[in-house]
Amino acid sequence: MGRGRKSSYVKTITTKDHNMLHVFRCVGYLTEHHLKAELGQREKRIQAYLRDGYIERCSVYNRSSHQINEVYRLTTKGKELGRNQLALDIFIVVTQLIMI
Repeated sequence: MGRGRKSSYVKTITTKDHNMLHVFRCVGYLTEHHLKAELGQREKRIQAYLRDGYIERCSVYNRSSHQINEVYRLTTKGKELGRNQLALDIFIVVTQLIMI
């Protein structure tokens, strides 16, 4: 009789996490390339944020290339994490995203 998991996957906020939340605050959404190459996040850490519900994977339509790209954006829970843990107040509102 499993009761499900009780603890979260993200237990501490690292410097890379702080930088990631700050960039999410300024830009609104990031690609996987930006998270890994530019911010130094590992796949396992990104998956932990997804499982805890701090970020979500979305699709955005690129009008110039006529392609749909996958991006990540903060959820309400992720914005609360930024406000409570890191004192980040103002977040960009991302519009015109197509959910997958």
